[in-house]
Amino acid sequence: ERLQNEFLRLQARLRKTIVFVTHDVDEAIKMADRIVILQVGGIVAQYDTPDRLLAAPASDFVERFVGADRGLKRLSLARVRDLTLEPVITATVGEPRSAVRARLTDNAGWVLVTDERRHPIGWVDAADLAGDGPVDAAMAVPGSSLLQPESTLRDALSTMLASSAQVGVVVDEREELLGVVSVAAISATMQDGAVPDGGS
Repeated sequence: ERLQNEFLRLQARLRKTIVFVTHDVDEAIKMADRIVILQVGGIVAQYDTPDRLLAAPASDFVERFVGADRGLKRLSLARVRDLTLEPVITATVGEPRSAVRARLTDNAGWVLVTDERRHPIGWVDAADLAGDGPVDAAMAVPGSSLLQPESTLRDALSTMLASSAQVGVVVDEREELLGVVSVAAISATMQDGAVPDGGS
């Protein structure tokens, strides 16, 4: 996934047309602006955008090729960058606990601990920030998946469901914190029926 995301970043920067050959339909959906599905003998079964390919397969062959989970695959058309990232209360290692408590809201349950370069380390229960002294990295409990803006919503959802926090921490290419995304935000996107097409 990281290699695919780096490839997409390079393509966006270089703005060159790339022909990518793969037998993995999920990879094709994530990486491509246009997809050609070939039948045996090199016959073009369908040439279309990933969205059209999933929404309206041209034949039974294409429908079987893309799979029965076409609805979930459509989540591969949108990226984490297409969502509005949620802010998160953070605590920097070495920061006084009292300073973090001053930023807490009434409904704050967990605080994301980062290092001085805003690299996420893990989560700490807000109740554990009582008392004096600095925030210690050992207080942080790992649990959230690190996501990149180029990650597809499908990959993000899969990773988040497998983690204990079920929240994805979004970082840039330097692994610096950008914000968080929740399972609920992706679920809302699916319920709206309007998966944004982030393109490739």
